[in-house]
Amino acid sequence: MTAADQARPGRYPSQGRAPAALTQLLDVVQDEGIALLDPQGRVLSWNAGAVLLLGWPAEEMLGRPFAACFPPEAAPERLLRQALGEAGQARGEFWLRRRDGATRLCAIGLSLLRDAEGSVLGLGLTLRDVTASRAREAALRQSEAQLASIMRHSTVGMALVGLDGAWLEVNRAVCDLLGYTREELTGLTFQSLTHGEDLDADLTQVEALLAGRIDSYRMEKRYRRRDGTLVWGMLSVALARDAAGKPQHFISQIQDIDRLKRAEAALHEERDRLQVTLGSIGDGVITTDAQGFVTFLNPVAEAMTGWRLDQALGRPIETVFDIVDPQTALPLDNPVRQALAEQRVFHLQQQAMLGQLGEARDEPPRRVDIQDSAAPIRDKAGAVIGAVLVFQ
Repeated sequence: MTAADQARPGRYPSQGRAPAALTQLLDVVQDEGIALLDPQGRVLSWNAGAVLLLGWPAEEMLGRPFAACFPPEAAPERLLRQALGEAGQARGEFWLRRRDGATRLCAIGLSLLRDAEGSVLGLGLTLRDVTASRAREAALRQSEAQLASIMRHSTVGMALVGLDGAWLEVNRAVCDLLGYTREELTGLTFQSLTHGEDLDADLTQVEALLAGRIDSYRMEKRYRRRDGTLVWGMLSVALARDAAGKPQHFISQIQDIDRLKRAEAALHEERDRLQVTLGSIGDGVITTDAQGFVTFLNPVAEAMTGWRLDQALGRPIETVFDIVDPQTALPLDNPVRQALAEQRVFHLQQQAMLGQLGEARDEPPRRVDIQDSAAPIRDKAGAVIGAVLVFQ
């Protein structure tokens, strides 16, 4: 028998084939390719798993060099030499060519087979498709690298927080906000740095997040800095889960809103002082927003219009301060509307009468002398944000 005859599929002598019983046994395994090779690397058996993986039927592979499954640029001979050497085995991941021309990344294992006398029988080959798993790992590495880059360069505080509240990873913005080094923070928990009055609300949200009742949450909270001072932060939290849906850690963003909160507090304090001042003067005072909806009445204005502050809030100025001509009873232009439209102080040099009084509107009209009645209210930039009406 010539060498060509021996290399042709189906023409091997009995010793050039794997035993039929072994071939049947290996065909049971379909999630992994298993083959037997002779010492020259030619296929003696080719199980159903190898057929599924590479698309080559067993009848086409028997007698062919396994190296034929490698792309032209690969060097499979080195792998075979390593398995046939002293180590007696070789491992690696290689791209293999399918029968349809596509390629798959496979984890390949080769083990040297010997008989009882130590003579070489051939090589055992295992093939496992790792294309998808390596793609997922690469995507995960890329995602982790992107997250690390975002955390590193973000001016907003970002942190990975354990399910127990421990800081796992923090960026520079978090360290700057709280006054700790990264090493110090990763030895602490968010609970230990949260103001006591804000902790219960935060933990309630955490419980809902872990239970799956919410996907994320946002809240304003106070943190205690390393120097003992308090700082306000806007906290946004989401939960990272694994492929099986098991919670892994929290992803947190912390925006520094301390200046905003202190400005709000100062504004509320200033507004309270202003309302005390307006409430103590003898004229009626009404303020509105830029759209002419009532935002404040002092006690004198309440008494003169018949509207309580809680009733008047948010109503159009014409509803609360409804003025008419005392001679004709025809409606007059509201001074607040004039002041807002012309963006200047508006003087109404005539007598006017309130056409309707109070929410019930069951009291008779009352004469009201309007003097230097309305003016726009401007912010620091000069934009009109409302109007004030003074009358007696």
